[in-house]
Amino acid sequence: MDTNDHHGDDMNSKKKLFTRVLFILAVMSLAFSEIAGQAILVIYSNVYGFEVYLDGRLIGAAPPDKNWAWFYNVPTGRHTIMLKRPGCVDVTVSVNISAGQNEITINMVCGTTPGEDSDKDGVTDDKDECFNPDCNIVGPNGCPKDSDSDGVSDCGDECPYEKGVPAENGCPVSSGDKDNDGVTDDRDNCYNPGCTVVDSIGCPKDSDGDGINDCDDDCVYDRGPVSNDGCPEEPEEPEEVDSDGDGWSDEQEQRAGTDPYNVDTDGDGIWDPRDSNPLKPVEEESSLGIGLVIVGFILGLLILKRR
Repeated sequence: MDTNDHHGDDMNSKKKLFTRVLFILAVMSLAFSEIAGQAILVIYSNVYGFEVYLDGRLIGAAPPDKNWAWFYNVPTGRHTIMLKRPGCVDVTVSVNISAGQNEITINMVCGTTPGEDSDKDGVTDDKDECFNPDCNIVGPNGCPKDSDSDGVSDCGDECPYEKGVPAENGCPVSSGDKDNDGVTDDRDNCYNPGCTVVDSIGCPKDSDGDGINDCDDDCVYDRGPVSNDGCPEEPEEPEEVDSDGDGWSDEQEQRAGTDPYNVDTDGDGIWDPRDSNPLKPVEEESSLGIGLVIVGFILGLLILKRR
């Protein structure tokens, strides 16, 4: 077998062994860090061989061929981390380190010329501590602003001046109104997207208490059935009843007494059985009769004259 092959196998074995040892040490250090209240800090960047300063003190550097660096037993709490590398702009960020493993990414801007603005955020690279080509709402150091300090930058915050949550794009959960009825979701007990006539807890009103909400009630203040769209039904007029079949309704007989012959429908003083026209007062009849007599008399005179 070739000596080079033996050498290659040995190198691979050593690399695997080194990786396993590193992993075991990392696990043990993590466990110890959690017990001792210390932390593991892993920093990733877009460049190799960067130096890492913690609160102004150099604590190590990434390998020349690696873009990450691991640090063990880092004190927990708020710290300032700065990355340095020849040919790159120094980057400083403030982070909160908690017990356990903390992973952060800090990108650097390198190979720039004076006055250049690589991420087009309005801050030149020599003063820019953050590379954010998609956000130009930044502070003097070129890092995205977070006006309400809710962890969502103003560029992606739909409520930049109200503390919110990332799930609501930076808006408070209580500011939503999914059914658009004017009552926010945190106070809304009913989901009714088609009705905006609601009470203080977001439920549809029923002003007349007929079981039909005001949005669907055609008569909001008058009780009525569903079959009539919430409006009261018109009462039917009772039919006239003639129990004895004598042609006189029970109501007429009740008004006239037990004797139907006492009925005077037209009120002319002549009882209906003796009234030639029980529906017309006698005065109208007399006037009509007199009128007919006069017309007949005039016609008679005209005929005699012609003869």
